[in-house]
Amino acid sequence: MDALNEKLGEKINVTLEAAAISWGDWTQKIPIVLASGENFDMIYTADWAFYFEQGAKGAFMNLDEMMPAYAPKVFSMIEERDMIDHLKVNGNLCMVPSFTKEVETADLVVREDLRKKYNCPEIHSYDDLEAFLIAVKENEPSMFPYAMSGTESAPLYSALQYETDWARPIVGGDMGIITYKMDEGKEVFSIADTPEYEAFVARQRDWFQKGFWSKSVLSEKTGSLDQFKAGTSAVARSNYPGIRNLYVQMQREQPDWEISFWSLEDNLIERKAPAGNGTAISINSKNPERSLMFLEYILTDEEAYHLMYNGVEGVNYALTEDGKLTRPEGVDPSENIGTINLGMGMNNIDLQYPNLEDWDVAHEKETELYDKSVIPALAGFTINNENISAEIAAIANVLATYKVPLDMGTVDPEEGLPLLRQKLNEAGIEKVIEELNGQISEYNASKKEA
Repeated sequence: MDALNEKLGEKINVTLEAAAISWGDWTQKIPIVLASGENFDMIYTADWAFYFEQGAKGAFMNLDEMMPAYAPKVFSMIEERDMIDHLKVNGNLCMVPSFTKEVETADLVVREDLRKKYNCPEIHSYDDLEAFLIAVKENEPSMFPYAMSGTESAPLYSALQYETDWARPIVGGDMGIITYKMDEGKEVFSIADTPEYEAFVARQRDWFQKGFWSKSVLSEKTGSLDQFKAGTSAVARSNYPGIRNLYVQMQREQPDWEISFWSLEDNLIERKAPAGNGTAISINSKNPERSLMFLEYILTDEEAYHLMYNGVEGVNYALTEDGKLTRPEGVDPSENIGTINLGMGMNNIDLQYPNLEDWDVAHEKETELYDKSVIPALAGFTINNENISAEIAAIANVLATYKVPLDMGTVDPEEGLPLLRQKLNEAGIEKVIEELNGQISEYNASKKEA
């Protein structure tokens, strides 16, 4: 950080101070921070991390005029990639996006050594997965087949969306209930009313009763990835960057383990939307111009980018002869290469070094999927909450109270699913769907006119 700040001071007269919020707390704390009026400059945001919801509430600075003036190179990169319309909130550009090639998939990391040990089939289906989970349950008393926390997405709820070619929920983030067909974007519907969701919660109940995860899952604080690393879970949910990072870490810390992964890839593959990863400037920022200058510098200057992501060459990282990241000589091999999440939301794939320890299999699979992926039809659509804000808040409360236990399998769906549907109706979900479909019709009509 000292070296980065020295460079920032020389080039743009900026000093960076970073504050981190844990993955276990961010869903609760970020809305509180944004509503508090706290004075800070920049924040990580994404379509799945409150960008559109909080942007619509006025939490982020309008960058329409400032970005061309203070970050002209980045603004040109956005224009060249046709990203602007996908980034607007209420007609305004409020994000500096990352420039990556990522896909949104439902991926599970698996202890491959245990799968082989118990002679389970390679995992290509839910039946294969269940056979493995049963083997772990019967033979590994010190671990759960799939341990997770109460604040995580339900084990396979995202997978349900991808296998049905539904987009991620348009209201309420990854655990929301209102979605649309990913490649159509004509109208939304409630997942709770579908036969697919009914089958999903039935399976979740079955797996919960078989003991695949803790009976006290709703109060569990440790996430599946952390429990996987600790050897107390045989399966964990992740994405391709997470899978590759996990592989590198386990190669160092658990060299006797083998790891594999399973992705649902036979259906539509969602390309990370332009708003899927980026940085917003707080409406309360005292330094919005300097913040844009900082983002421009990090995203376009190779030396600054690597100071942000990798640290000081020769101290935090080294480069092989063919330009791959590795550790400097004498550095503890258990140490990570580079910084951890400091530059989250400030990615430029054209400036990144490949990692010598990267898992080539996962990297190649992600590249393959990206080439056939699609941007969701409503990736640039922004909800106007003015007429439905009370209903959306009520629906969020219903989901937390009645849907999460269903997704985790802790309640009987014979009773829990009708109750969820009843409570959603009482909260006004039909009004929300009707309002959203009207807005979507107008949005689609405006795109045709343009």
